[in-house]
Amino acid sequence: MATVVALQGCSGGGGSGGGSGGGGGPAVLPGGSFPASYQGARPEAGDAVYHTVRRADHRGADPSGVRIGIDDSVVDFRHPSLRSRIGFRGSSFTHRRPFLTDGTDTTELDDCKDTDQCRVYFVDSGGSRSRLEALARTVLREHGFPDDRPWYIYDTASNGFGWSVLQTGDEIAGIGVSHGTRVARVARTLAPQAVLVPMAKDFEDQYTITVTLPGVDTLRIGNDPFLEDFYLAYKGNVSVSTIDPVLARSIKQRYDSVDIINSSYSIPVNTTANPQDVTDHMANLNNLKTQLPLRWAAFTQSGTSADERTVRVWAAGNWRDDYGNGARSLYALEVYHFPELRGHTVVATALNSAETALADYANVCGNLPSDWDANAHGRHYCLTARGTFLFPDAGGGPGYLYSGTSYAAPYVSGVLARMMAQARGQVSNTELVKRMMNTADNTGTFSDSFFYGAGVIDPTAALTAVGTLTTGLQGNRALLQSTFLRMPAAYGDAARRVQEMEVASFDAWNFPFWTQAGELMRNGRYRTDPIPSFTAREDADTCFMAHGYTPGASCIPSAESSLVTMLMTTKGIGAGLRLSDGIAVAGFTRRAGRLDGRAGGAFSFRGGSSLAAIHFNRDDAWRLGGGWNLGGRITLALDTPQGIGRAQGSMFRAGAAVLSSWSVRLARQGETGTTRLAVSQPPRAESGTARLTVPVGRRLDGSHIHETRTFSLTPSRRTLTTSLEHQRPLAGGEAVLSLQHTANPGHAPNPAVYGAGVAWRLTF
Repeated sequence: MATVVALQGCSGGGGSGGGSGGGGGPAVLPGGSFPASYQGARPEAGDAVYHTVRRADHRGADPSGVRIGIDDSVVDFRHPSLRSRIGFRGSSFTHRRPFLTDGTDTTELDDCKDTDQCRVYFVDSGGSRSRLEALARTVLREHGFPDDRPWYIYDTASNGFGWSVLQTGDEIAGIGVSHGTRVARVARTLAPQAVLVPMAKDFEDQYTITVTLPGVDTLRIGNDPFLEDFYLAYKGNVSVSTIDPVLARSIKQRYDSVDIINSSYSIPVNTTANPQDVTDHMANLNNLKTQLPLRWAAFTQSGTSADERTVRVWAAGNWRDDYGNGARSLYALEVYHFPELRGHTVVATALNSAETALADYANVCGNLPSDWDANAHGRHYCLTARGTFLFPDAGGGPGYLYSGTSYAAPYVSGVLARMMAQARGQVSNTELVKRMMNTADNTGTFSDSFFYGAGVIDPTAALTAVGTLTTGLQGNRALLQSTFLRMPAAYGDAARRVQEMEVASFDAWNFPFWTQAGELMRNGRYRTDPIPSFTAREDADTCFMAHGYTPGASCIPSAESSLVTMLMTTKGIGAGLRLSDGIAVAGFTRRAGRLDGRAGGAFSFRGGSSLAAIHFNRDDAWRLGGGWNLGGRITLALDTPQGIGRAQGSMFRAGAAVLSSWSVRLARQGETGTTRLAVSQPPRAESGTARLTVPVGRRLDGSHIHETRTFSLTPSRRTLTTSLEHQRPLAGGEAVLSLQHTANPGHAPNPAVYGAGVAWRLTF
């Protein structure tokens, strides 16, 4: 025969304070009934006080948020700073009152009857604590949060739980805000978007179960919140085959319901004065491994991938002022002795209010075990955090001071929750714990690992890139800061179609960060010349094309009347052929670049491009009389991504695009000068698609995930420039006056641009 005992104790600071709550909800639990002697306690359905809280207020926070389990005394889920972030799934809301389990002690219930100051809901749990909690959650969902009157759950099961209070922390603690509520407030402060899951625990009770375990005298189980189920359900001898799977299932369900479990309590031990206590405790756990293997596997999460295990955060304890540096938490020492708990178990000790040294009463971290794997788990399993918090009094008073490792633990849990949220589930929990340890401040005073473990937690460092950020595709990864893409002006605002797409970059430890593509991509430049142009000899047709589509190209005709014109830039070469007056064709290839676009880093134009174009020029095609002439130009081009350069993997790849540019001009040559009215369109993509392929994150194994999006290169608008110019002789030279209006500059829905200019030149 052996005795299984659950020992639980609370560590972590004093403090006092108060909280306030909201109203209630609709009145009666469906199917619930009240004994005739207690009819006075039943609220009336029409009582307006029960309709002051909207249903949405008590359904809990967004289920997609990171979930922190508050494994502690009851949490005041009505507290103004908590109510919008409370999660129901996996939660425990009831706190068993110290009534006899058979319900014979009804003193408090009689007070309810006489004063009409409580509400009672009758349920039948069948003797299961988990079912009781599910029924309590049903009450909250259907009826809202308790008002100022206590709410009770009465379990009618013959072997059930008797009376449980469904009420706020201040009602239970008797000193203002309960320990669990204070811990939850700290976690909420550090991780405001996290979901807080109350996991109410009865610290004052201990439960004993007699179990048949051959060859074992005593087992002590200190980490099983549902041991109470066995005590109340069986109340006697049970076999290992009975207790093992049920304990395992209870523990696993609790771990599976949250991402982090914050446990701001522990079992104290003086390792200097009473080393045998440590030896005995570890021997008990070794017996558990043998005698209750399913329970041990659930507790250590050995059946869960190491990358996905729920992180357990323990308070280191506050007994140093009594025990000296020999003070330890047995839970912390479990991590020291059992490698299977490492990587997902964190111990937090506390700084004092000055945040410059370890508080005199906070337990130190202690030494690392000789077989610690720093490459897998980071510098330590213990680290130091701020342990003092001053919360203001809602009534304008001096506020409430919370101090101790009880509050250092939720500080760590909150930072870890923020890291999980930032990683978007793409980084394993063990990797996050390692990052938190390795980015802690272990310099100066805090370099003493015996006292401070991995150092003082540094949320900024944990959430900031380590080293440089890189992004891009395989074979072309580059610094994020040097990665940019200026789209060719002919594509206009095509980039807006993917500007919301996120691009992942990774720091030196392969931690992901995200940037919107719109921050890396820009529209092409829209150019206007404020200085009017003078009538002059027109360039050769091929040169006109070169300047329109190949910025920086130089025309090198072999002779004044040559049919062939060479096109040269520092990046490529081409040639033009004049087929007849006003008609020319040209081809150009370059080793880098795309039209007038620019790219760098993980965006690359190194593969170059090629352009084939045909140009029609009829400036004086039609004579309209009165000295007026009508003419125009049009160029059609095919731009392709293959050039003379060597292609390199780029996040942006533009396919072949048909381009156009044109102008229509009405001109009159008179005795007083030349007047020109023109409408023109700069080069614009009329067809074509592009492909943006970017890393969008990573898998838990570290490999990067990519996403591809194809989008049209055709701009959403068309740039049209209308200009009116008048040129005439003036004062020994020539003067020109120009007025311009440009609609949709940059081929985008931008405000119109207006311009005017005057120029004069001397002629001799």
